[in-house]
Amino acid sequence: MTPVPNTRLRRRQSRAVLGAIGTFSRAPLTAIGLVIIAVLIVSALFAPLIAPYDPIAINPAQRFLAPSLDHLLGTDQLGRDLFSRVLYGGRVALQIALSCVILSFLIGVPLGLLAGFGPQWLDNGLLFVFDAVRSFPVVILALVMITVTGPSLTTILIVVVVAKIPDYARVVRAQTQSLRNATFIRTAQAMGLPFWRILLVHLAPNVVGPVFILASMDIPVVITIEAGLSFLGLGVRPPTPSWGTILNDGFSFIQATPWPILAGCLPLVLITLGFTFVGEALRDALDPKTRRR
Repeated sequence: MTPVPNTRLRRRQSRAVLGAIGTFSRAPLTAIGLVIIAVLIVSALFAPLIAPYDPIAINPAQRFLAPSLDHLLGTDQLGRDLFSRVLYGGRVALQIALSCVILSFLIGVPLGLLAGFGPQWLDNGLLFVFDAVRSFPVVILALVMITVTGPSLTTILIVVVVAKIPDYARVVRAQTQSLRNATFIRTAQAMGLPFWRILLVHLAPNVVGPVFILASMDIPVVITIEAGLSFLGLGVRPPTPSWGTILNDGFSFIQATPWPILAGCLPLVLITLGFTFVGEALRDALDPKTRRR
């Protein structure tokens, strides 16, 4: 036998989904955010088909060109087409952001469930680890990892995942502790259901809502971290296109042309706005207090 399903919670979740759909349809900023995200995904996936030039092809005769029909965002100090480099840089940004958020989610959620529902000694130990990791800035962690392994996409991935796991785990832990004494959880325990079944079947579906909001907000943060590390020379190595390396090149030659700086900043600003708008809509739709207002 299994405990009677918590129909009230399921109805609440259904209303949350319907509220999210209604919020998306009513909010123009949310629609703008969805369009920006869709453009990023499409341009990243189909960059080889959209890009008019090879992003690493050097043409010194066309260096520092202003935007035109031939080069929509101009060219850099080596004559490389900036529009093509921005498109391919979006592939790097999307790859890093999705990989980091998914891995942080898959590792942080189980750790948060264990910390919130497990014994007190396990909760204290995991909290100690979370606080220890969060006490180190991302740049310091990156410097340590790069000293050991060298700069690469894998290094950025490991650094960001390690830095983000405590955030997801702490959110899930707080949600789990608020539900561990709920009636349906007590009923499941009284009926002798295994520990793992209570976590996966009864607790996990009811605590992941805020984590999705956090994930949507974290994607532009991860992209910015990758761009910042690449700007400092700690991330993607040239000639691989990255928004951070484009900014680095633009900063080095800012007196000659402003276009590389603009080409590197524009996608970062747009993607931050897009995911912020969508994250705000998710928060408004999934937060019961906001829905009541």
